[in-house]
Amino acid sequence: MASSQRRIRPGIVAQAPAPYMGSVEVAEACEAYVWKHASVCELSEIYPQITQNAANCAELSRSLRGPHGDLLTQKAEHRLANALLRLGHDAGRLLSGAVHVDVTNEQLGNLSDVGMFTATRVLKKWERQGAIAKKRN
Repeated sequence: MASSQRRIRPGIVAQAPAPYMGSVEVAEACEAYVWKHASVCELSEIYPQITQNAANCAELSRSLRGPHGDLLTQKAEHRLANALLRLGHDAGRLLSGAVHVDVTNEQLGNLSDVGMFTATRVLKKWERQGAIAKKRN
């Protein structure tokens, strides 16, 4: 290979740490690990899977931002339904033939860009119709 040509390998490429993509609120106790930018770059050279994992995380972040675009095109009830379906698929647990999702009305409203009172009203409507079952705690 000529000295003016360099082989480009897939990897995490950044001149400096990128700004954070969002914030996180956990539903239950957990641990978080933080690595320095330089350490992640070095490790990605040794373990290329880190690059794939970073791409997967970026894709997940992109998909979570998508629902906010629904504000322009979908009504509150539809946004709530989509958020609940996504949560059921991504974080729900199958118990006794039903999908259980640990989420408050406020959290679901935030995910859907809907106020807590609207979320509560719509969820109550669905509960009366038998489409969902709610439990406290």
